[in-house]
Amino acid sequence: MPAEKHREATLDDAAIQRRLEDADIRVNPERLQILGRLMSQTGQACTAQELYPRGVEESNAAAVSRVYRTLHLLEKKRVIERRVRQVRGRPVFTYIYGEESASSRIRFQCRSCGASVVADDIQLREQVAKVGADQGLPVASKEDIVVWIACNRCSASAPD
Repeated sequence: MPAEKHREATLDDAAIQRRLEDADIRVNPERLQILGRLMSQTGQACTAQELYPRGVEESNAAAVSRVYRTLHLLEKKRVIERRVRQVRGRPVFTYIYGEESASSRIRFQCRSCGASVVADDIQLREQVAKVGADQGLPVASKEDIVVWIACNRCSASAPD
């Protein structure tokens, strides 16, 4: 009986494959595995390290880079959401699948190098949306709000 209960709780590959196809993403075993792990923990954030394929050592740079490329693609296609939080003064990125991943986000993006970070602050998003609406530029509910900036690295290398 316990094995049957566990089988019901796990996602089948067909559901994960449909989600990838709906987002117009080519299906491969690694994408199925990564999205499957995120979908099985809907609403819970995971770090990229937690999503490495089983049995892969961190020293395998090719496998690590494939995981990050897959996460970037899933984020770009709005299947998952990347969140940033500070841990001991350093940013830690987590990824989440679920209803929350469909809402719009505030993204700070460097004009020079294109680096970006998503602000995980609902109050900030609401305030920016209110200011936009007050000025006659309402924000669509699924549209990202982009704040163009110059990152520290580009600011430091810019001529005075």
